[in-house]
Amino acid sequence: MEGASLIKSDGILAITNDSVRLFGHALYPSPLRFKKSNPNNKNTAAVTFSTNFVFSITPKYPDIGGHGLAFVLMPTKKPKISPANQYLGIPNDTSNGHFLAVEFDIVQNLELQDINDNHVGIDISSLIFNLSEPAAYYSADASDTNDNRNNSIVLKSGEPIQAWIDYDSKETLMNVSISPRGMLRPHRPLISFPIDLSLVLDEYMYVGFSGSTGLLTALHYVHGWSFTIGGRAQDLDPRKLPFLKTRSNKVVHRKGFAVGMALASITLVFLVTISAIHIKLRIREKDEILEDWEIEYGA
Repeated sequence: MEGASLIKSDGILAITNDSVRLFGHALYPSPLRFKKSNPNNKNTAAVTFSTNFVFSITPKYPDIGGHGLAFVLMPTKKPKISPANQYLGIPNDTSNGHFLAVEFDIVQNLELQDINDNHVGIDISSLIFNLSEPAAYYSADASDTNDNRNNSIVLKSGEPIQAWIDYDSKETLMNVSISPRGMLRPHRPLISFPIDLSLVLDEYMYVGFSGSTGLLTALHYVHGWSFTIGGRAQDLDPRKLPFLKTRSNKVVHRKGFAVGMALASITLVFLVTISAIHIKLRIREKDEILEDWEIEYGA
C-alpha cells in the first residue's frame, strides 16, 4: 500500500481518508501474469479475468466530495503521479507504461471530458475515458419488463455499492456492472466495451485500487474484493463484510476485509482481521495439490 491507504482496525480497506490533496494505492504486492503465449502463433494474448468488490464513497461534507476511486491494472506499484490530488491517483499519461482503470468518479473534470459528477468509465492509458456512463444499474431479472430502464446510483451517497468487472479474452470484451449492496448481479452490464487488452497490458501487471482527494474530500473504502484469472470471480457475501453505517463510525459487522483471488491453477484467499492479515496460498497442478502454506503479516 502507498500514500494514504491502510487497513482500518475494523477490517475495512481505506484507499484514502478525508484529508485534502492526497492519494492512495492498495495493490496486491506481487505482479500477476495477464498475458500468455498463443499456441497458434508467436504472439501473446491477454487472459480472461474477473473481479467483484464492494466499495463506498462518503464525502466529508454531505453531497460534496472528491475525487473518486478506480480499479486498476498498472505496470508498477509506485507510479509517478503529479499533482497527487488529481486523476484518482493514476498517471494521466503513459510515462509509467500502459494501464487499465475502471473509474468510479464523483467529480466532473471538464479537462478530462467527464460526462457528469457521478459516472463509471473505462480508461485505457489515459483518464480521458474510452467509454463512460452515468452510474446506474439494470434489473437482475432477465424477465423484468423494465429491463431497458436503468436505475441511478449516487456513488457518493456513503452507501456500499457492488461492482463487477469481467474481461473475456476470446470475445475481447469487457463488461462493467454495479448495483446497491445486497442485490444480485444485473443480467445486463452498465458498460460493454470491445477491447483487445493484449495491445494494452504488459505480461505482468499489478492489480488493486487507487483513489485521491482534492480540496473536496471523501472517505474511499473497499469492504471486500474477489478476483480471478481464468474464470469468474467468486461472489462476495455482503453479510460477512465490514460496513459502517452511513455518516457514522459505528461498525455494523466486524468480519474483516475479505479478498478472494483464483488464478487458473493458483488460489489466493485473503482475510484481514483486526490484528493481522492472513494469506493462504494453495497451488494446484491438475488435481494434485503441490504445496499448501500460509503467511501471516502483522497489520
